[in-house]
Amino acid sequence: MCAIRGSPRPLLHSHTMRPHASVRRRLEDRERSLAPAAMRVVVTRGWPLLIILFVLGTAATCRSSSSRATACAGGSTAIYQTHARSTTATVYCPTFLPAGFEMASAQPPDLVQPPNDAPYSDVEFRNGEQTIEIIQGNLLITPRNDAGLPISTPERDVKFGDVPSQLFIEYQRVPLVRSTSTTEPTRAILGSPGLDPAIVVRVAEGMRKVKVP
Repeated sequence: MCAIRGSPRPLLHSHTMRPHASVRRRLEDRERSLAPAAMRVVVTRGWPLLIILFVLGTAATCRSSSSRATACAGGSTAIYQTHARSTTATVYCPTFLPAGFEMASAQPPDLVQPPNDAPYSDVEFRNGEQTIEIIQGNLLITPRNDAGLPISTPERDVKFGDVPSQLFIEYQRVPLVRSTSTTEPTRAILGSPGLDPAIVVRVAEGMRKVKVP
């Protein structure tokens, strides 16, 4: 009998269980090249939808802002909306009042177009003994000094909302902000005697056109 020399050669299972290294590299390169392309397709096709959603959201926000009623300070929103509905003129209301001031009285208009020397909006706010009165209408308001004479020189130029106005200090230290136009309705704010003029100016600057929903 012949003797068998040597041992049998082991099977190389690595070649049958996984692809060759070069093949793996090609597959990995292909996967990497396909991933950005797929992302480009998703992003490209998604842009129109994103733009449409942005436009719709912006339009909805604008409509909501433009239709929102003006919030008037001192619990006066309802009365100023009544005034705005009762006249063809533009009505302004305060969006700022010092702490403690609340609406104390209001004169609602009876006519769509009040005659001369008649306000279409006259609202008073009170905090203890201090008052702030806001008057708007076809009337003449002449600031006067302690001698009862008209004051021709204002303290400075200010704004009643977006309306050019001036600040006067009347007799008994009454601060007065009055609009300067001679063709538009008069708009004025009077403080009680001794009230800080800066407060009246701040109220005047915060006046806004009344929007009725």
